[in-house]
Amino acid sequence: MIHAEITKRLIELGWFAEDGAAIASKIFQTAVGPKAALAYLMDFGPHSDKLFLSGDYQSEGRNVLASHATPIPQSSHGDTLANLVEEFARGVDAVVADSYAARLLRL
Repeated sequence: MIHAEITKRLIELGWFAEDGAAIASKIFQTAVGPKAALAYLMDFGPHSDKLFLSGDYQSEGRNVLASHATPIPQSSHGDTLANLVEEFARGVDAVVADSYAARLLRL
C-alpha cells in the first residue's frame, strides 16, 4: 500500500512509474542529452520500521544520488508521507541540477 502511495506522489511530482527494480524515473535535460534519474524503495524486512527512498543518477562515472536517501517510516500516510516524498524529489532536483552535465547546459 505505501509503495503505491509513494509512486503516486512521485508521478504527481513529474516522475514516471517503472515496472522493474526502480519504482519511478525522471528525465533531466543536460548538455549531453536527456539523462534519467531512478528512484528505488528499499525495504529491509519485517525487523525494520522504515523504508528508504533512494536514487541513482550517473554523472562523471558515479551515482551523485548515492548519499541522498529519505527514510520513510512504514506507518507514514497522508500529508506526512507526501511531504517525505516531496523532500526526496526536491533533493534529487537539486543534486541533478548541480551535476556537471546539467551545469554545462546552463552555460
